[in-house]
Amino acid sequence: MKSFLPFLPVLGLALLGGAEMAYCQPAPGTMAMPSLTAPAVSHFPGEEMIDVAGRRLQVLRGGQGSPTIVFESGLSRTLADWSKVLPEVNKLASTFCYTRAGLPPSDPAPPGPRTALVIAEDLHTLLSRAGIKPPYVLVGHSYGGASMRIYAIKYPAEVAGLVLVDPQNEGMLVRARAIDPKMASSQLPVLSEADRARLPSGMVQEMEGSDAMWSSGDLGIAGKLPPVPVVLITALKTGLRGGPEADPDLRLKRQLHDELFQGVDYGMHVVTDRSPHNVMGSEPGLVVSAIRFVLDAANHAPRGRPKPVAIRLSADQLAPLLGEYVDSKGQHVSVVATDGHVFFQALGTPRTEIMPESETSFFTPENLDARFVFEKDAAGKIASFSLVFGRTKAATFFGPRR
Repeated sequence: MKSFLPFLPVLGLALLGGAEMAYCQPAPGTMAMPSLTAPAVSHFPGEEMIDVAGRRLQVLRGGQGSPTIVFESGLSRTLADWSKVLPEVNKLASTFCYTRAGLPPSDPAPPGPRTALVIAEDLHTLLSRAGIKPPYVLVGHSYGGASMRIYAIKYPAEVAGLVLVDPQNEGMLVRARAIDPKMASSQLPVLSEADRARLPSGMVQEMEGSDAMWSSGDLGIAGKLPPVPVVLITALKTGLRGGPEADPDLRLKRQLHDELFQGVDYGMHVVTDRSPHNVMGSEPGLVVSAIRFVLDAANHAPRGRPKPVAIRLSADQLAPLLGEYVDSKGQHVSVVATDGHVFFQALGTPRTEIMPESETSFFTPENLDARFVFEKDAAGKIASFSLVFGRTKAATFFGPRR
């Protein structure tokens, strides 16, 4: 099944506050890499230290129910990065969050580079040692998104779904150099001897492991993601007057995320211009909603519904639906018709054709579980429409305004 790719902005999600993260805000045309600042050592009520091959790793569990939601932080980051997300996600299902070896308070890792493949294999061992049985919904941020993709490819039978939060793409540096050598020059962090002495060993090892991926453009494993629900979140916030299109780094990231999502069988790609790279700090509600969507899709398997049949509506039937709609956060979208074909378009995104199955319900051939449902008021006039994925209402827009 081909994936639904509307490139929606973030819709109707309440912001729950920010979290301080040690990520650089890159200048236009530069790569978004972590700063050379060690994360603070954090402890949490109920945390455990689980032994894996003689190394004790910090683990935090919560919630109850299956599948278990497993979190992986970004390059050289700890489980503290998920502190704004966990309280809500713990209400949905069992959760498992940890700090990787070499990053305090976890014990040091064995010598050698910590590649995304090594991290995925270590997580597999840790889950087994902790007694956490599959299936899992894997949630990975940044470099953790790369390791969660590897986990899903290497252990597909264990995975019920994925949420990729502004994931790093292995092709970013290679593609940037191909576009403009100056764009990617000297963007990988250079570790001095002083850096190696002052930073946690795991931070140095992860930077060494990530260098190989970014320099080669190779994820480190062959294969494709399993046919499970996936949400990919792309963060495009920028301070430039021209917006994301004025930043070549953000343009390239979006292109690479587009290509990554083309390999997804079922899911949703959400683009937000409200967050920089640390989405779970600036928009935790968005990450929670993405996890909820994947859980719902995994638990209820909505793809078994009969294939819809498109009908033809007259111009008079279409006219009440057309115009501009707006959600509670001020996001604008348009519904337009051309030569009898109906299109949905969010501001600054490609338009998507939607096909009527009734006078008020439309679908898209790319994903038969996505519905655009128009709602009437008490007087029988169109007052809003909702975007529905499977059993989840993702957003509601009010209008139309002409």
